[in-house]
Amino acid sequence: AQMVELNPQPFDFAKAFDAHCYAGWGNYQKENVRYKVENPYETLIIEIDDTYIGMIIGQLTANAAQYTQNGSIVAHYEYMDNKLFITVEDSGTGITADQLSHVFDRFAATSDGHTGLGLPICKGLTEFMGGTIEIHSEEGRGTIVWVTIPCKAHVIERKKEL
Repeated sequence: AQMVELNPQPFDFAKAFDAHCYAGWGNYQKENVRYKVENPYETLIIEIDDTYIGMIIGQLTANAAQYTQNGSIVAHYEYMDNKLFITVEDSGTGITADQLSHVFDRFAATSDGHTGLGLPICKGLTEFMGGTIEIHSEEGRGTIVWVTIPCKAHVIERKKEL
Protein backbone atom coordinates (compact mmCIF):
# COMPACT_ATOMS: atom_id res chain seq x y z
CA ALA A 1 0.00 0.00 0.00
CA GLN A 2 3.05 2.25 -0.43
CA MET A 3 3.22 2.75 3.33
CA VAL A 4 6.72 1.32 3.80
CA GLU A 5 9.49 3.61 4.95
CA LEU A 6 13.11 2.56 4.52
CA ASN A 7 15.56 3.05 7.34
CA PRO A 8 18.98 2.10 5.96
CA GLN A 9 21.60 1.95 8.70
CA PRO A 10 25.13 0.56 8.69
CA PHE A 11 25.21 -2.90 10.26
CA ASP A 12 27.23 -6.10 9.95
CA PHE A 13 25.35 -8.19 7.40
CA ALA A 14 27.85 -11.06 7.83
CA LYS A 15 26.66 -11.48 11.42
CA ALA A 16 22.95 -11.11 10.56
CA PHE A 17 22.74 -13.34 7.47
CA ASP A 18 22.90 -16.69 9.29
CA ALA A 19 20.21 -15.59 11.77
CA HIS A 20 17.90 -14.43 8.97
CA CYS A 21 18.26 -17.81 7.22
CA TYR A 22 17.67 -19.86 10.37
CA ALA A 23 14.68 -17.72 11.30
CA GLY A 24 13.13 -18.45 7.91
CA TRP A 25 13.58 -22.19 7.72
CA GLY A 26 13.54 -22.86 11.47
CA ASN A 27 9.89 -23.92 11.68
CA TYR A 28 10.08 -26.11 8.58
CA GLN A 29 13.23 -28.17 9.11
CA LYS A 30 13.05 -31.82 8.08
CA GLU A 31 15.39 -34.74 8.80
CA ASN A 32 16.07 -35.51 5.13
CA VAL A 33 17.08 -31.96 4.21
CA ARG A 34 20.56 -30.45 4.59
CA TYR A 35 20.47 -26.72 5.42
CA LYS A 36 23.58 -24.75 4.54
CA VAL A 37 24.48 -21.08 4.94
CA GLU A 38 27.44 -19.94 2.85
CA ASN A 39 28.80 -16.82 4.48
CA PRO A 40 32.03 -15.73 2.78
CA TYR A 41 32.63 -12.64 4.93
CA GLU A 42 34.11 -12.17 8.37
CA THR A 43 32.67 -8.64 8.43
CA LEU A 44 30.46 -6.87 5.90
CA ILE A 45 29.14 -3.60 7.21
CA ILE A 46 26.64 -2.30 4.68
CA GLU A 47 24.06 0.44 4.72
CA ILE A 48 20.71 -1.24 4.17
CA ASP A 49 17.40 -1.70 6.01
CA ASP A 50 18.08 -4.78 8.15
CA THR A 51 14.39 -5.28 8.98
CA TYR A 52 13.29 -5.49 5.36
CA ILE A 53 16.28 -7.48 4.09
CA GLY A 54 15.65 -9.86 6.99
CA MET A 55 11.99 -10.22 5.95
CA ILE A 56 13.04 -11.05 2.38
CA ILE A 57 15.66 -13.61 3.41
CA GLY A 58 13.30 -15.14 5.96
CA GLN A 59 10.49 -15.53 3.43
CA LEU A 60 12.75 -17.00 0.74
CA THR A 61 14.31 -19.53 3.11
CA ALA A 62 10.90 -20.42 4.58
CA ASN A 63 9.52 -21.05 1.08
CA ALA A 64 12.50 -23.24 0.23
CA ALA A 65 12.05 -25.25 3.43
CA GLN A 66 8.30 -25.67 2.95
CA TYR A 67 8.71 -27.16 -0.52
CA THR A 68 11.82 -29.27 0.04
CA GLN A 69 11.17 -32.75 1.44
CA ASN A 70 14.70 -34.10 0.94
CA GLY A 71 17.95 -32.89 -0.53
CA SER A 72 19.34 -29.48 0.33
CA ILE A 73 18.76 -25.78 0.73
CA VAL A 74 21.71 -23.42 0.31
CA ALA A 75 21.63 -19.71 1.12
CA HIS A 76 24.56 -17.60 -0.09
CA TYR A 77 25.45 -13.94 -0.58
CA GLU A 78 28.15 -11.79 -2.13
CA TYR A 79 28.89 -8.09 -2.23
CA MET A 80 30.21 -6.64 -5.51
CA ASP A 81 29.97 -3.34 -7.38
CA ASN A 82 27.99 -1.64 -4.60
CA LYS A 83 25.37 -4.38 -4.66
CA LEU A 84 24.35 -7.17 -2.33
CA PHE A 85 23.61 -10.44 -4.16
CA ILE A 86 21.61 -13.07 -2.26
CA THR A 87 20.84 -16.56 -3.57
CA VAL A 88 18.58 -19.22 -2.10
CA GLU A 89 18.69 -22.56 -3.90
CA ASP A 90 16.73 -25.69 -3.05
CA SER A 91 16.21 -29.19 -4.40
CA GLY A 92 12.49 -29.09 -3.63
CA THR A 93 9.36 -29.73 -5.65
CA GLY A 94 9.94 -26.81 -7.98
CA ILE A 95 7.33 -24.68 -9.68
CA THR A 96 5.44 -25.46 -12.86
CA ALA A 97 5.98 -23.13 -15.82
CA ASP A 98 2.39 -21.89 -15.52
CA GLN A 99 2.73 -21.14 -11.81
CA LEU A 100 6.14 -19.56 -12.34
CA SER A 101 4.64 -16.93 -14.64
CA HIS A 102 2.31 -15.87 -11.77
CA VAL A 103 4.62 -16.39 -8.79
CA PHE A 104 4.77 -12.66 -7.98
CA ASP A 105 1.02 -12.10 -8.38
CA ARG A 106 -0.79 -11.41 -5.13
CA PHE A 107 -2.89 -14.36 -4.00
CA ALA A 108 -1.65 -16.62 -6.83
CA ALA A 109 -2.34 -20.30 -6.11
CA THR A 110 0.67 -22.45 -5.23
CA SER A 111 1.18 -26.12 -6.08
CA ASP A 112 -0.32 -27.16 -2.74
CA GLY A 113 -3.42 -25.00 -3.18
CA HIS A 114 -2.34 -22.16 -0.91
CA THR A 115 -2.58 -18.56 -1.97
CA GLY A 116 0.17 -16.35 -0.75
CA LEU A 117 1.58 -12.91 -0.41
CA GLY A 118 5.14 -13.88 0.57
CA LEU A 119 6.82 -13.60 -2.83
CA PRO A 120 4.82 -10.54 -3.97
CA ILE A 121 5.82 -8.79 -0.73
CA CYS A 122 9.47 -9.83 -1.26
CA LYS A 123 9.32 -8.41 -4.78
CA GLY A 124 7.74 -5.16 -3.57
CA LEU A 125 10.31 -4.68 -0.79
CA THR A 126 13.20 -5.57 -3.08
CA GLU A 127 12.06 -3.10 -5.73
CA PHE A 128 11.38 -0.44 -3.07
CA MET A 129 15.04 -0.77 -2.04
CA GLY A 130 16.04 -0.31 -5.70
CA GLY A 131 16.77 -3.97 -6.32
CA THR A 132 15.58 -6.90 -8.39
CA ILE A 133 14.37 -10.42 -7.67
CA GLU A 134 14.40 -13.33 -10.12
CA ILE A 135 13.32 -16.97 -9.90
CA HIS A 136 14.30 -19.99 -11.94
CA SER A 137 12.50 -23.24 -11.23
CA GLU A 138 11.62 -26.54 -12.81
CA GLU A 139 8.92 -28.82 -11.52
CA GLY A 140 10.55 -31.67 -9.60
CA ARG A 141 14.03 -30.11 -9.84
CA GLY A 142 14.03 -27.29 -7.31
CA THR A 143 14.16 -23.53 -7.33
CA ILE A 144 16.79 -20.77 -7.33
CA VAL A 145 15.92 -17.24 -6.23
CA TRP A 146 18.30 -14.31 -6.80
CA VAL A 147 17.94 -10.96 -5.05
CA THR A 148 20.13 -7.98 -5.91
CA ILE A 149 19.99 -4.79 -3.84
CA PRO A 150 22.20 -1.73 -4.24
CA CYS A 151 23.87 -0.58 -1.03
CA LYS A 152 27.00 1.08 0.23
CA ALA A 153 29.67 -0.93 2.08
CA HIS A 154 31.65 0.61 4.93
CA VAL A 155 33.81 -2.42 5.86
CA ILE A 156 34.52 -5.50 3.76
CA GLU A 157 36.55 -8.37 5.23
CA ARG A 158 36.35 -11.72 3.47
CA LYS A 159 37.00 -14.90 5.43
CA LYS A 160 40.44 -16.32 4.92
CA GLU A 161 40.39 -19.40 2.73
CA LEU A 162 41.74 -22.54 4.39
